[in-house]
Amino acid sequence: MRSSWILVALLLVPASVGGQGPSCPAPAAPACPPIASGTDLESCLAPDAPCDCPFPPTATCVGAVVSALSPPARRVDHLLPGFPFAGALIWSPSPGPDTKYLVTLPGTGGTAETELYHWQRLVDELSTCLARDIGVMAVEYENPATGRSLLWGDLNLLIEALLAGEASVGLGAETGHAFHGFSRGAADLYGVAVLDGKDGLRRGTRFIANSGAWRPGTPMPEPLSEELVSGSRTALYGVEFLVHYGLQDHDQGQHGYVGSSGAARAVRKLGGEVELWVNPDGCHHAFELTDRPGHAWDALQWAFR
Repeated sequence: MRSSWILVALLLVPASVGGQGPSCPAPAAPACPPIASGTDLESCLAPDAPCDCPFPPTATCVGAVVSALSPPARRVDHLLPGFPFAGALIWSPSPGPDTKYLVTLPGTGGTAETELYHWQRLVDELSTCLARDIGVMAVEYENPATGRSLLWGDLNLLIEALLAGEASVGLGAETGHAFHGFSRGAADLYGVAVLDGKDGLRRGTRFIANSGAWRPGTPMPEPLSEELVSGSRTALYGVEFLVHYGLQDHDQGQHGYVGSSGAARAVRKLGGEVELWVNPDGCHHAFELTDRPGHAWDALQWAFR
C-alpha cells in the first residue's frame, strides 16, 4: 500500500500532479537474485520491518539489474582534468535531441550504479506513460580512493559537461531536465541549483532534495550563502524544489525536519518555490526502497509534469 503523506505548505495530489498529464500507475519492483534465507537483509524486506534496517538492495542485485538493461547504459567519464573518477552512467530507452534526463546524485558512499538501479525502471515506465523520452543520468562524483567528493563548482561543471556532451551529439536536450539528490547528494543539490544558469542557460528548474541538507550552525553550501550574504533574492527565481524527509530519519538535524526546513527557508529567500513532502513513517532510505513503492514515483511525476 502507498505510504501516507503529510504535505506542508501546498496540497499536492501526487497521482496526477496538479491535473497535468495522465495518472501513471506505479511499476513493480525489479526482479533480483534470491536473497539468502536467515540474513538480516531478508528480514528487512518484510512488510513490518523497521525502517532502519540495512539498506536493500544488495550489490549483487544492483549489478544484475544494471548489466541487463536494454538498451545498455553508457559510461561517460574523464570530462574534468584531474578528476578521472568523475562521470556518469547514462540510460534512455531511445535517446534523441528531445530527451530530458533525471540527473541524480548519490549519497556518501553511493554509486552511479545504485542510482541507476533505483531510477531506471521508474523513468522507463513514466517515459512510456507520458509518451516522452526521459532518461537517467546517474552522476559519479566521489573519489573512491579518498571518499572525498567534488565541490559545488566542479560538480556543476561536470553536470554541464555531461548534458552539453549529450546535446552535442543529438542524445539529449539542452534544457528541461530535472535533478535529484539523496543525502549528501541532496545537500549538494542546493548549490548546483544556484550555479546552474550562471552561464545564461538554466538546464532544469525542478529539483528533488531527498533526505539531505545541513545542520543548524554548520555552513550551508557556499553558492547559497554567497547569494544570501550579497542580498540576492532572485538567484533561484523560477526554480522549484521538492524537499522530502522522513520523521524516523536517524538524524533530524541534518536530514530530517530541522535540516530540511532550514534548507527550504533558504530556497524561498532566494526566490525559489518549495514543497515539503513529509513521510511520517520514513527513515533515511524510505524514499528509494523498492519494496515500498510510491515515494520516488510520485516525485518523478512531479518533476516531469
